[in-house]
Amino acid sequence: MSAASDDCVMAFSGIIGAIGCEQTDTLVWILRQMRRLGPPCLRAFHPSSPSDLMPVLGEDPEPGLIATAKRLNASGTEFLVMPCNTTHLLADQIVAASAVPFLNAVEAASAEVTKNGAKVVGIIGSAVLERRTQYETPLERCGAKVIYPSDQARLPAGIKEAKSIGPTDLTRAVVGGAAAELAVKNADCLLVACTEFSLMQNEAELRSNVQVANAMDVLVSATHDCAKRWTPWDKCSD
Repeated sequence: MSAASDDCVMAFSGIIGAIGCEQTDTLVWILRQMRRLGPPCLRAFHPSSPSDLMPVLGEDPEPGLIATAKRLNASGTEFLVMPCNTTHLLADQIVAASAVPFLNAVEAASAEVTKNGAKVVGIIGSAVLERRTQYETPLERCGAKVIYPSDQARLPAGIKEAKSIGPTDLTRAVVGGAAAELAVKNADCLLVACTEFSLMQNEAELRSNVQVANAMDVLVSATHDCAKRWTPWDKCSD
């Protein structure tokens, strides 16, 4: 289908809420500001609370995520998105269970940060992202190397506090310290790959003096574009 005009009927997106509802509500709110009431969307949340997805997520979230994806399918959504980076570890299972396309936020963010030539990308997000090498495959496919902050033990505390309270001195110190270290390690781009840290992008910019991308911003744009084009996100390729 050819690119649609701003007045077209937009595809109906299903948003899978992951660890809590704040980042999902933020995604919906931003989408609605982009174009009148924004792309039509339906939110649904899996019942798991914040396994390795255990320290971050709580109990095993897979059954709940799969059930949520199926509920959204049954509700008439035409593609699925999920704002939480960490739960993208289960993206393949969601794709296998879903009858509609899944817009992969990790793939989208990887394509975005490398399109201007970034070769060393520093990831600021859940420690699970490094343990499970979640960003390595898409970024290396796009020609970039991935690096992480050395003090991964501080990240869970920062995420927990950002989730429960919002930006605080602790969360700013976690994000800013990680950004400064990654800049010293010669990152030419930083990716804030945690929705709880997304409000602290400015802290990363101030402490690193390098380009900073925000996975939530990328997902917002990709969701809006997918809804207009009525096609799934094109993964980057060589």
